[in-house]
Amino acid sequence: MKPKKKTNVAETSIEAYIAIKTEGQILREQDLALEVMERYGNPLTSRLLSKLTGKERTNITRVLYNLERMGRIVISHTGKCPITNKRVSWYKLTELIQKAV
Repeated sequence: MKPKKKTNVAETSIEAYIAIKTEGQILREQDLALEVMERYGNPLTSRLLSKLTGKERTNITRVLYNLERMGRIVISHTGKCPITNKRVSWYKLTELIQKAV
């Protein structure tokens, strides 16, 4: 009997992610998110950042996750989102990024 896969990620999703990564789109999205956070002030929610960048929120969530792992942003607090009225995380630039800008 063949062991089950650990994930349900479709092969096409994996291929799409690899294509996006190799084309540099992930880096461009990260740069755009940092630029918008700097320009419009921070902290921002993922939904607000999505609205300001014109990118889908799922992409912005991935970008925020990557930037947080890299130490370029942090969660400043949790609070009510002005768009959804739900309790969400608010992200801000790290102090090192703010001083460099």
